[in-house]
Amino acid sequence: MQLIDLILHGVAIGFMIAAPVGPVGALCIRLTLSRGRLAGLFAGLGAALADTIFGLIAAFGLGSIESILFDYEITIRIIGVAVMLILSIRILTKVEKPSALDAGAVRNDSIFGTFVTTFVLTLTNPITIIAFTGIFAAAGVVPERSELSLQISLVVAVFVGSALWWMTLTLIAGLLRGRFQPAQMVWINRVTGGLLLCFAVGLLGSVIWPETFSFLNGSAHA
Repeated sequence: MQLIDLILHGVAIGFMIAAPVGPVGALCIRLTLSRGRLAGLFAGLGAALADTIFGLIAAFGLGSIESILFDYEITIRIIGVAVMLILSIRILTKVEKPSALDAGAVRNDSIFGTFVTTFVLTLTNPITIIAFTGIFAAAGVVPERSELSLQISLVVAVFVGSALWWMTLTLIAGLLRGRFQPAQMVWINRVTGGLLLCFAVGLLGSVIWPETFSFLNGSAHA
């Protein structure tokens, strides 16, 4: 496969893997509405980086790392449940202040914290590696192990594709931001917190009753 074709496929795959709206998507939309596009974008980029790590493992055929992740899959998923429960409680109990809807209200530490949170949250779903492996195989884009430059190009393209999705989502959410006042953000918080709580319960169910909640194994983001 030519380099250009490989990059285009990688961008498309990264976009497709990121696109399903899960807990990170809900967080990204909420942060964009409450704090601005920059906060929402960094939330998405945390997820994009985690997706890229999974794509790297799949592209480079790092079976040993993949095996370790699946050996500790239950523990990793429980961590994901804990993170989502904490986030849902914080969001449900948060009181929005008028200044929170100003772009200047976004602090560097809060942006970094958001980035780390979504990065960890996305990493708690190692099943994404299977999604990457399957899509790579179906598209025929996995280079030979001797073609290091092509492997790196594929991984970078996946990141670009994933980041492109989060840029698109924050752009759309940002267009609606001016219509929301602090009183309306209370309902946004309730919806987002409720969704996170549902995702947490579902993820916990996939650990306790894996057959009943098997549909969650297809989710790209926790």
